[in-house]
Order: sequence, then structure tokens, then C-alpha cells
Amino acid sequence: MDGGIGSCDFGHMSEINIREQILSFPEHASFSLKAEIPEVPSTGKVCVFSFGYSTTAADILSAHADTYSDRQVPVIEDSRVPGWIDGSTVAIILSYDGTEKDILSLYDSLGRTGCHRICITSG
Repeated sequence: MDGGIGSCDFGHMSEINIREQILSFPEHASFSLKAEIPEVPSTGKVCVFSFGYSTTAADILSAHADTYSDRQVPVIEDSRVPGWIDGSTVAIILSYDGTEKDILSLYDSLGRTGCHRICITSG
């Protein structure tokens, strides 16, 4: 694959490494739930941009919001910015490494709308 949005290359991961990652998930989830999360700006709208395997986390966040919040949190799997995003929107960008050209371009495009941007990456 070309390494762009929506593509993944697991050729560098062995079966043992994948198994270890899966088995360690509860530990990682527990650690993450204890993390300090800064206050999100008060806003009228929230959305999540995610691509490839990060979309699983975005879908979980959206489902959580559907259950426990009065706000919908749509998941956007596209690098184009919808016209309804403006200065009253919090846009969360999920990306494994945060360095893909399309992600950086999306970050800049969102900045031009005046929205609040939150990026979550592992790299």
C-alpha cells in the first residue's frame, strides 16, 4: 500500500508482536483511563476525524457520546473539511503517528475554519 490515509502496513509486525499487543490491551486501556485529560473548550459541536485503524477508537468515542452525552460526535473518515465546521466546533484528529501528509494538511485546513483542534497520536 502507499501509506496514505486508510492504508496500513503490518509487514513489520510478527504474529508474536500482534499477539502481545492484543493481550496487553486491557493494561493499556486501564492506563489510558487514568490519564489526565485537559478541559475541552465549551462548544456547540464536536467531531472526530480518523482514518484506517484509528477509526475503531473514533467509533468507540462516538458510541460513548451517543450513550452518555447530549451531543452527537460524528466520525469523519475523509480529509476534506465539511462546511458546517466553524469556530464553535471542536475537531479531534486521531492518527497513529500524526505525521502523514494528509493529516498535516487536514490540521491546517481545520485551523483556517477557526475551530478548536485536538490531536491524539501515539508518535
